[in-house]
Amino acid sequence: MSLSEKKTQAIEPVRSIDDVMVGDVEENRNGEFKRSLSPRQIHVISLGSNIGSGLFIATGKALANSGPGNMIICYGLLCSAVWGILQSLAEMTTAFPVSGNFIDYADRWVDLALAFGAGFAEWLGWAAIIGSEATFFDVLVQYWAKDSFPLGASLTIFLVVCMSIFVFPNKWFGWFGYVTYLIKIVTFLIIILLSLAITLDADPLAMSTTGFANTFLLALWAVSDQVFIGIIRGEARNPRYSMAHATKLVFFRASVVYMLAITFITILVPSDDGRLLGSSGVAACWPSPPRPSTLRHESCAQCRIRN
Repeated sequence: MSLSEKKTQAIEPVRSIDDVMVGDVEENRNGEFKRSLSPRQIHVISLGSNIGSGLFIATGKALANSGPGNMIICYGLLCSAVWGILQSLAEMTTAFPVSGNFIDYADRWVDLALAFGAGFAEWLGWAAIIGSEATFFDVLVQYWAKDSFPLGASLTIFLVVCMSIFVFPNKWFGWFGYVTYLIKIVTFLIIILLSLAITLDADPLAMSTTGFANTFLLALWAVSDQVFIGIIRGEARNPRYSMAHATKLVFFRASVVYMLAITFITILVPSDDGRLLGSSGVAACWPSPPRPSTLRHESCAQCRIRN
């Protein structure tokens, strides 16, 4: 397909959901897909995808480095940028629901070389994320196990579970993601409700140029890589309908979920707490069981990686 043909592909108006079912989507590259992910699964995955280590762990270092003011500004800027990027991606996805998604769009609209670079950068980024997530998993295990659990065992368990999930059929992957993301969403809501029950005791604003820059990088780590929602479009049962509706949740996910969590973290956790990531202590995590009297200085699982 020539570049001119790619850019002039006919687009017709859609009158109902029946017009955007899988039968109307032509697969012409990158193999065939099962298309077994339902709109409900994609909606939940898109909503719960950001509730993870970037929120529960990396925010500890951001708070310790910059204070609450820089955190709110940096995360707010990144959430706004992510919203704009995903809206553009959603427009292209609903118009041209091809496999490969943003990598294919780089080829379609610019050049094959850019598509190769984008694909390699995505692979390299996710390879690094797997290692980082495994390290964060060990941090959490060591906190609860009081440093008595072998490092090799925790990393092996994490990697084996991750690889097993991706080996399973696509339908199993969809339901596993659906259930686990629901658990994360419910857990997040419980944290917010518990935070509301705690007396507010915010620390003074701690502003600095270095802290702002460091926090901006941590915010970029936490909320920037959202294009995977477009990648799973290839397995959507009706991609035009699913992706158009899923991306509408970006405003809630990025703005409400993240900013609400960041706001409560800055209110409840002192920026000079020695147990935050980047400080002199080892961890600032929820104890077991969580109680309002202890949540004030130990909320939201802000953990520090040992050197």
